[in-house]
Amino acid sequence: MIKFLMLAWLIISEFFLVVSLIWWGMAWVFATEMTSSFLIFVSTYPLFLILSIIISWVTFFKKRYMKSFLWSLFPLLWFFILSIWITV
Repeated sequence: MIKFLMLAWLIISEFFLVVSLIWWGMAWVFATEMTSSFLIFVSTYPLFLILSIIISWVTFFKKRYMKSFLWSLFPLLWFFILSIWITV
């Protein structure tokens, strides 16, 4: 049962993360006018997103469901921090 829940979570979260790249594109426009730390934070998001997707699926297939959940959760947290930073 947990395998199917984890598979559903991965599919939903990965879809959300890929859609979040649209928001990242808007953040990139704002980042050119902001501080250098914000620019570094924004520019590393796609790399971290790709790495997280790969690692979360690899750990899922190795049946390490909690690690897979955590790796899929990190970019979501990164995205929420990014969206809060933009709106402030």
